[in-house]
Amino acid sequence: MDEELKIINLSKKDIEVEGSFDETFARMLVSELLEMENVQMAECIVDHPPSTPPRIYMRVNSGSPREALIDGAKRIREKSRELRDKLGAVG
Repeated sequence: MDEELKIINLSKKDIEVEGSFDETFARMLVSELLEMENVQMAECIVDHPPSTPPRIYMRVNSGSPREALIDGAKRIREKSRELRDKLGAVG
């Protein structure tokens, strides 16, 4: 993930981060995290009115929450590459 992240809370099973990403990316990452077997829960937190960047909160069943977050971002990157390749083949 090229975005700079600020870790708000980190424990053995939980992590909460905020970054320079927008709500669209945050929700896409949460969706990807929820597909991962070791992720128990993930959510996008958006203040109303939106005065701060969105935050992502996640809890894992096993493993490192930091590593799970990185893995989720890598999965999005790979899916984006696959889509770009498929669209390039069409053009």
